[in-house]
Amino acid sequence: ELREFYKSKLDVPEKFQRYIENQFAIGENLSSLFFLFLILLLAWSAYIVNKERHNLMIRLCKKLFVYLAIFLVLINIAYNFNNIQNIIIYYPTSINLITFMVSFFLKIATGLIFFSICFILPGIAGESLRYNVLPNNKYSSFLHYVRSTFYSRDMSKQIMLGYILFLIFLGFQSVLFYFGQRYLGVWREWIKLTHLSSAYVPFLSAFIVASSVSLNEEVIFRLFSISWAKKYLKNTIIAVIFSAFIWGLGHSEYAIFPVWFRVIEVTMLGFLSGFIFIRYGLIALIVAHYLFDVFWGTAAYILGHSSAYLFAGSIFILAIPLIFAIVTYFINKEDREREVELILNQTEKWNLNILITFVSSRKSQGISAE
Repeated sequence: ELREFYKSKLDVPEKFQRYIENQFAIGENLSSLFFLFLILLLAWSAYIVNKERHNLMIRLCKKLFVYLAIFLVLINIAYNFNNIQNIIIYYPTSINLITFMVSFFLKIATGLIFFSICFILPGIAGESLRYNVLPNNKYSSFLHYVRSTFYSRDMSKQIMLGYILFLIFLGFQSVLFYFGQRYLGVWREWIKLTHLSSAYVPFLSAFIVASSVSLNEEVIFRLFSISWAKKYLKNTIIAVIFSAFIWGLGHSEYAIFPVWFRVIEVTMLGFLSGFIFIRYGLIALIVAHYLFDVFWGTAAYILGHSSAYLFAGSIFILAIPLIFAIVTYFINKEDREREVELILNQTEKWNLNILITFVSSRKSQGISAE
């Protein structure tokens, strides 16, 4: 079929347009299925947090997840200001600019509230579940570091493992795409440079996106989802497959065709991530995920022709975990979990002493403490 250019546009064959529209429709359906699973997981995590709100593991980790959620909200606010040009481009001149901006930022605020809930509830619930179903895997959660320290050489080892895993994930994805493109007709829509290029500080946006996605997805789809599935499905392999598949569905609207390939690719990466989570821990996975997303967000600045400013900034955000690893290596606090009593506040210690005194008194009288 012979096509021709006219008015600086390419007349795309209708058959191809229909194919793309059909693929996007399939992607939307798969994405809707993902959100259904996500809402169910979120509801279940809320149920667990409410049911076990007095659970010691939940109380120990609650502050950490709240602080992390505040951090994520603040950097996402910075992201929107850094990408204000992408907001203005959607401004319809038929309405007042201030009205448009207020409406837009109210939507952003609503989204950030939902985003925080989606992070805090699965995180807290996941810590409780992980403690029960994977008791021998202390590095598969934040609890170990809450009870010991984040500034130990063990933390630096976890971070360096994250760099190794990042390279493994990058190679694994490259192999999958090689076979997909060679034998399955897989292709993707290439966008000029990156969607971050319109930001005032592009590598800052890459840092924010990578930080948000790595923390949120690893907490939901590894810490919570695997622990939840392990408890109720009674099988580790099935639990890993379950969480990996849901994670894969969440990536079905990317401009990669056919759309089912992206689901399979991410599911396989999720399957690998699940066993790394169980075997090596959560921190290494978060670091690897962060580096993976940063690399693809800044690859055009690192590997292409860009200014020294963009190149140096991109290298810097890739090196942030390494800098923290060096700091923790030299601080090197003792990696020993504190007794629970030392973590309690003064009121909780007072109540605990009263309980101990009461139990001791009952036992000295020969009466059961129950």
